[in-house]
Amino acid sequence: MLRRTFLVGLFSLGLAAIAQAGSMYVYVVADPATTAGAGVPVQSGMSVSSSKTGGGTFQVYAVDDVDNSFGLKVFNVKLNGTLTTLLNRSPSGAWNDTDGAGPYNQGFNDIRTAVFATGILSGGQAPTNPYFVKGFGINASNFVIEDAGAPAWDSASTTQASSGRWGTYSSTMGPGSATSGVVQASGHVRNAILLGEGNYTGAAPTIDTVTPASSSGTVFSTLTSASGGSAATQGTFIAANPFVPEPASVTLLGLAFVGGLGLVRRRR
Repeated sequence: MLRRTFLVGLFSLGLAAIAQAGSMYVYVVADPATTAGAGVPVQSGMSVSSSKTGGGTFQVYAVDDVDNSFGLKVFNVKLNGTLTTLLNRSPSGAWNDTDGAGPYNQGFNDIRTAVFATGILSGGQAPTNPYFVKGFGINASNFVIEDAGAPAWDSASTTQASSGRWGTYSSTMGPGSATSGVVQASGHVRNAILLGEGNYTGAAPTIDTVTPASSSGTVFSTLTSASGGSAATQGTFIAANPFVPEPASVTLLGLAFVGGLGLVRRRR
């Protein structure tokens, strides 16, 4: 009984090492083997906007695993490296109602930039949008689905300017390029959102973790209510793919497992 309790304790220790409060994540997939939308079928007429693949290209993704968040509202990502192109691929579109009073903007149509010279990639859901789309960086969806569930509006047609579908991306981009699954640190199931892509020379781009938000550094704002009426700034983030275990966590879990096997063998 004592050995069994100790074994449970070892596994609990390993799990505790990877269990923590939710965080914001942003990461780069360098030299992807395919575009982000390769093999991803069109859904409700909405598709993934992506054209960068192969050596010297990159894609930028974000995951919102913040506790009590309803998805991204605003983002500003600063990249380090020598960029030669930078394209904003965050979801943006418009919809019209049956009265033809639109079109109305939706998605990241505000402060939308992509400047390769500075490495700045940004976008926001404008305060004037009729409603804020929920779940960016949390789940997979598309504008048609979101419009159908929007309160008090009768959507007759929807068009995409960029990435009308999000959260589901190619599974053939290469090792370390996972864009959905279980966040290792929290155990939550999440779907990343493609924010941008481009070309680079020299070393692969990285996320700037030093420049403060006040100087156009990396920062996010997340929705804090289902109605979208409030938001919170997320100045801290983790510049890593959350679906890939950290080496230290893997080692600790491995030791717990090996130790447990040793105890079982001694009992026999």
